[in-house]
Amino acid sequence: MECSRWLRRLGPAPPADGAPPAARVVCFPHAGGGAAAFRPLAKAVAAAAAEEGAGPYEVLAVRYPGRHDRLHEERLEDLRELAARAFGDCCRSPGGSPWSCSGTAWAR
Repeated sequence: MECSRWLRRLGPAPPADGAPPAARVVCFPHAGGGAAAFRPLAKAVAAAAAEEGAGPYEVLAVRYPGRHDRLHEERLEDLRELAARAFGDCCRSPGGSPWSCSGTAWAR
C-alpha cells in the first residue's frame, strides 16, 4: 500500500481509529532493489507483534525513483540527495512514533 511517493507501507493497514503505530521500521532496499524485498520482514513483524500482544508496528519500504513502480522517473545518482529526500518523507509521516532504519550498504 502506497503511503507516499517515497514510501510504501508493507503489511497490515493502519488501525481504523487513526492511532499511530507503536514504532516504524523504514527499510532501504539494495541498489536496484524494490520494496517487495521486505514483505517477508513485514509479515514476520506482524506475526511477532500479534503473538506478543504488542504493536501495531509499521514497516515502510523506500521507493527509489527510476526503479520498479517509479521507473518513469529519473533515477538519482547522488546517495546524499536520495537519502535527504527519503528522510524528508519519513519525517512527514504522521503520529510521531519512534522509528528505525534497516537496509543494505551502498558502495561506490
